[in-house]
Amino acid sequence: MALLLFVPSAELAVKFLGWPLTGAYAVGLVLAGAVIFAIERHDRLAPLVQRREWLLAAGWILVMAVLLAVVYPLAQSGVYGRGSDRDEALTAGIQALLDLRYPYYERTYFGGRLSPMPGALFLGLPFHLMGSVAIQNFVYGAGCILLAARALSGWRTRWLLLPLLTLGNIAFLQDYVTGGDFVLTSLYVGVAVWVNAGAIERGEGGPSAMAKAAFLGLALCSRPIYAVAAVALAAHALRRQGLRSAAAFALTAGTAAAILILPFYLYDPAAFLPSHILNFMPPPLRWLDTALPAAALLLATLPVVRPMDVWGLFAVTAAALGLILVPGAAVRMATDNPSLYYLAPPALYAAAALLGRMGRREKDRAGKGRAVYQ
Repeated sequence: MALLLFVPSAELAVKFLGWPLTGAYAVGLVLAGAVIFAIERHDRLAPLVQRREWLLAAGWILVMAVLLAVVYPLAQSGVYGRGSDRDEALTAGIQALLDLRYPYYERTYFGGRLSPMPGALFLGLPFHLMGSVAIQNFVYGAGCILLAARALSGWRTRWLLLPLLTLGNIAFLQDYVTGGDFVLTSLYVGVAVWVNAGAIERGEGGPSAMAKAAFLGLALCSRPIYAVAAVALAAHALRRQGLRSAAAFALTAGTAAAILILPFYLYDPAAFLPSHILNFMPPPLRWLDTALPAAALLLATLPVVRPMDVWGLFAVTAAALGLILVPGAAVRMATDNPSLYYLAPPALYAAAALLGRMGRREKDRAGKGRAVYQ
């Protein structure tokens, strides 16, 4: 797990900490993971940690609130660097919507075009009206982590693991304190995957299942790469419930996404999907910008032929996202344009799959087997 946290954070760690402290950070991640696992297996310490979960959770929430309140204004001030324009992209896009202007003509203060899709703009709208779109990082982030704690109920030390996954994750922290939504989108898409996988597993139907599928459609409209999650869930539904249920799921999620996307796309396709989104690779490798997403979508259909639980779905989604993002990050590293932080979403999904599987084994070992979906 330490590797999944370190790799996306490595270039940021070197930038802010230097090489010696980056090495110490890597060692610290390994040691922290080893200590948490040792506590999990300890018959006296693990119950003690479990009884103090409420205190650990409250402490984590307080730290996250303070970090955003203190560090975000510093990041915006420009004193410690140029900051990030991801929050500016959301702010500019949302304000354009409120002013009845086309948001994808806007530019950030770096001169960049907007990457967030309509789902991200609508999810950020309430917080923009509250004064800062960055507030969504705390509200949505805290909500997603609390749901993750429920999903990881097999771990008695889950409230040691979750702070490590967030506070010990420099890629997550950098995006969080600068008001960006790149990592945040992976969290709420992950929640959408979780709730829809549970609905499929239980054979749930009716308005409840439709609402969950519609939420997935909304979440997927944040970044186009998350289409692989929808394909994995549709494949899972086809395997578990048959063609009719899978078609209903896909139709509901697809309709919700289309309602959000089509008006913006039809208004100006070139502005809605600009070259910086479609063309991630350098010109000699531009064909990979089509080939890799196509291969990732094909990989995401694996649940059709191989039955799996929710953790398997997270693993497949992580692999599909990695197939899209890892080659691009590698090419950029080779051309002296590091982009390892783009690997944060697949790394988080892979960590979720790993911890979920391990947590289930810990439940079984302790004789506390419960359903995976709760």
